[in-house]
Amino acid sequence: MKNSNDSILLTLALIAIDMELKAILEEDLHQFRAKQAGQQIQQPVQQAA
Repeated sequence: MKNSNDSILLTLALIAIDMELKAILEEDLHQFRAKQAGQQIQQPVQQAA
């Protein structure tokens, strides 16, 4: 039973960490986009011929 409980706790911890990382990444991305928009840098999109 202890093994099962440890497994559940580990899974919940990993889910919590995953959610926290996603929140951090989304915040970083939002700040990055806001910074780019503020600089108003427009670079041509290069596409492979």
